Amino acid sequence: MGEWVFGDVRALLNTIPTVEKSLSDINAAVNSEQKHAGGGKNIRFVSSSLIGVPAVFGLFQSYLILPDDFFSQPDKNQQLILQHEFYHLNRHDHRINFIRVFIKSLFWFNPMFYWADKYCEADQEMSCDLGVSKIQIARREKTMPMLYCSQ
Repeated sequence: MGEWVFGDVRALLNTIPTVEKSLSDINAAVNSEQKHAGGGKNIRFVSSSLIGVPAVFGLFQSYLILPDDFFSQPDKNQQLILQHEFYHLNRHDHRINFIRVFIKSLFWFNPMFYWADKYCEADQEMSCDLGVSKIQIARREKTMPMLYCSQ
């Protein structure tokens, strides 16, 4: 059964028409967030028309998959989305997800694992959102004294 699943996943990944983008193509949007997040040294950026939301994927090589319309969004939205995805990368959520899928495949017959997996994924997303919110608050507090001094 494992060979069947692996073969299906490999076939699916081979059929996805993705275009790798180098860091220089998305330098302006990524560099400041990557430095602020403190990581992302070995990340490959990929653009795909098959997804509607950004995603992080990869066990040994990390991929940040961006939808094709990502760069048509306002800069502020791009910044928040990249912060969120770098938060996932720094916490290695994409690697933890492989473990989650493996455990779920072992205990596929137990409905408690599906329930727990759903809440684990929701917790990952909410904690990343909270982390990004804290970053935004910290940046705002840092710039507030400058605004008062300039008036």
